[in-house]
Amino acid sequence: MTAPILTFGQSADPDDAFMAWALASGKVSIPGYEAQVHFDDIQTLNEMALNGDLELTALSAGAYPFVADRYRLLRTGASFGKEYGPVVVGRTPPTEVGPRAIDNMRVATPGHQTSASALLRIHAGDQFEAVPMRFDAIMAAVVEGAVDAGLIIHEGQLTYKEQGLHLLCEPARAWYERTTLPVPLGLVGVRRDLGESACRLAAGAFRESIEAARADSAEATAFAAQYSRGLAAAHLRTFVDQYVDGATLDMGNEGVEALQHFYAEAHEAGIIPEIPPLDLLD
Repeated sequence: MTAPILTFGQSADPDDAFMAWALASGKVSIPGYEAQVHFDDIQTLNEMALNGDLELTALSAGAYPFVADRYRLLRTGASFGKEYGPVVVGRTPPTEVGPRAIDNMRVATPGHQTSASALLRIHAGDQFEAVPMRFDAIMAAVVEGAVDAGLIIHEGQLTYKEQGLHLLCEPARAWYERTTLPVPLGLVGVRRDLGESACRLAAGAFRESIEAARADSAEATAFAAQYSRGLAAAHLRTFVDQYVDGATLDMGNEGVEALQHFYAEAHEAGIIPEIPPLDLLD
């Protein structure tokens, strides 16, 4: 008899690949189930979550309010930034780095439901035109002049200067300086209709995968490199260390507080229709 499949959706970037290495390689298994890992653009994963396509999936903190009826949140696997995170870059240095540097610009963004887009709107309001596109196409669009600026996520935060681009504003750093809370970026949700037992099995396997990667970081990092788009080894290690830390195993009270604050501000700014309950799988 064929075992039922549990599909784990992960963003096609180094930190998510690092976390999923043990599941993808079969080093972590789930009794009674076949585990499969699906890597994709984060906005695509957000859209798949809207349809409930994946049993367990990475998703943007900005997308969770729209899928809270389908998914419970894990305390494990979340990504937070402290004084770092998404940045907006352009071809010309601004007179002053800050939210007004992008007024009236066409800004490429990684998708309306991403946390980065929500952070930027909280920080800069609606004085710019958002141009959604895949995150890995944004820097090229800025360099080529297809847009005025780009909201950069993932490893691009470390490499935009190498493309001759300049910092325009830092919504994540501004958030941290204003709130002293870590910036909520990525979350992991497990589909409610699996039932309590399967939800806990999937959540436990994902935590085990992260623990295995941290215990064998060299092999997990080598696996993650295939999703780094040619990132230099030193940058790759820095990026993984930034987003896979103690809070990744358990977001803790500080992570919960950060999410509550994030949703309150997003609701006040008209970005989300209501503040979602934080249904966390303990």
